Amino acid sequence: MASGSVGGSIGISQESRWRSNREGASVLSDASNVQLSNVTLHAVRRDSITNVTVTTRDPMGILEAHFAVEATRESKLSTYAPQCKEEHEMTTIVGAALIAELVLLKLLWLSGPAGGGKSCIQQEMVDQCVENGTLAACYFFSTRVNGLDNADPFVAMISSQFCESIPGFKRELAKELPKDTSIFKKPIEHQFERLIHVPLRRAGTRWNMTYRIRLEDYNCNTDVEDYLIDSIFSICVTHPSKDKVPLNWSSREDVASVVEKASGQFIYASTFIKFISNPC
Repeated sequence: MASGSVGGSIGISQESRWRSNREGASVLSDASNVQLSNVTLHAVRRDSITNVTVTTRDPMGILEAHFAVEATRESKLSTYAPQCKEEHEMTTIVGAALIAELVLLKLLWLSGPAGGGKSCIQQEMVDQCVENGTLAACYFFSTRVNGLDNADPFVAMISSQFCESIPGFKRELAKELPKDTSIFKKPIEHQFERLIHVPLRRAGTRWNMTYRIRLEDYNCNTDVEDYLIDSIFSICVTHPSKDKVPLNWSSREDVASVVEKASGQFIYASTFIKFISNPC
């Protein structure tokens, strides 16, 4: 006798037989083409009862246990991410490259030193990709958010986004995930190969060469200067002590001095603005 509740579906071939390890009792030992999921089967004999529990997991469910939505643009924290001004030179340069290169399915690689404004520019580019329907996936690392300062959730998060953006990827990923239940304990290179590269190849998606933009190759002083002038003007208008701020503050020479010291690093300029805008 067998009983159980039927949920989703899992195929049981004639070669796949379930047997108990005691007294030879068996459940569906000669069954074929049976579709069961999340069930408990009871095999009752005269002097023994054998229980077999079958559970299955949707591939997306497996990924959800390992990814971090906080790393994407859907994160609640993205609301507080720094925003680029549309007229900034680097935003214009990267935006033009984005349109030109991603049409050819190339990877756009934006690199630069810490504090150079990469995250700000990338956030703007992601928004542009969403608007024109070319975003495949995004991931923002962060030292300020727990769990985003390492690569553990990276492959799972990228794969889950590919499932929604790349036709055929989810189907191929579903074939790979059950093959290795411990894959998320293995090196990220292995995860990338099995859960990104293989499904992409089987889904027929090909990327050509990578297109790289190096922020250090561009003079960002103009963007830093614009940011400082706008921020200082805002302080003069909104600061609690605005009535005590001199009319000639701040001079062009003062701004130029900060720009020179920043050396194109927005983190320097933003830290400076935070300091002088503190109402305490």
